Amino acid sequence: MSHHHWSDRPEELLREAAGGTVVLIREPQNVDPNAVRVHFLAEVAGYVCAQESPEVAAAMDASACESLLGKVVGTVTEPYYKLKVACTLPSPEDDSRGDLEQNRPYEQWEYTGPLMPLSEDEKCLQGAMEFLKLVLLEQLPWDSQAQAYLEKFLALHQLDCSEEIFRFRGSLLRFLASRQDKNAARLEAELHELSRHEYFDALTRRLTELHETPEFADMMRCTGRLDYRLLQEQVMAFPGNLAAMRIHDPKLFARRLHYVHPPRQALRKFLSGLALMDDARRRLGGLGADAGKRETGGFSVDRLYNYGTINDL
Repeated sequence: MSHHHWSDRPEELLREAAGGTVVLIREPQNVDPNAVRVHFLAEVAGYVCAQESPEVAAAMDASACESLLGKVVGTVTEPYYKLKVACTLPSPEDDSRGDLEQNRPYEQWEYTGPLMPLSEDEKCLQGAMEFLKLVLLEQLPWDSQAQAYLEKFLALHQLDCSEEIFRFRGSLLRFLASRQDKNAARLEAELHELSRHEYFDALTRRLTELHETPEFADMMRCTGRLDYRLLQEQVMAFPGNLAAMRIHDPKLFARRLHYVHPPRQALRKFLSGLALMDDARRRLGGLGADAGKRETGGFSVDRLYNYGTINDL
């Protein structure tokens, strides 16, 4: 609980969470490959302690379980503030999806570069989704806590273009339409409104400023020497010719990306690669005729990121 939403008021979290429900989410892309993130009231409460996370992570991985529902069964104040959480591992279930043919191009696409870590907003969105999935499965009640998670989802989901968000939004709309209370009707109307007006200006800004984010800086601090030529070829090979579209018309790219909605993992790789290319272009831009002679990542760059032809490299 040391570095997250309640870090400056841990007593409040201990008081609010006592006897409540939390969601545990595996985070294998963390610097610690055994990391398990914990969410309470749609915020990141902290992580499973390092002494226990290997056992918890191994159990979740063995059950093919990306998230777990937990019950807060106690609190600790000395020497550190901690929540004591009890969980039950579910039986492995078939998570087969439809439209496998649609996703096959993304599964065949290759990207070998580094990945940007999740932002705090992305973590909160993921936590809200996992909690709401349990509400849709009627494993948790539709109450004020569930509505708080849905409010968080509404605030954050429109900038996520993934297939998972697209499908989950449809499930939420069907669930809310089946409810008979005023709050559900209000939230359904808000979700419909966001579905019709996709905030493409905000999405365009986000997609063009990826290399300026703290997450990009964190990735670069942990990244060694890069083969930018290989990475550019891989980014350009992303299905749908989207990388070239981004250069010629960023707003059209944002719209197209939203309606194509690639799977989340492929989308994360693609956006990480775009951010690397943007950063390389920024660092090499404005250097005059000698720009092509600068060494970057082990090869000479000539008009890097000019997508007229790969031979420009």
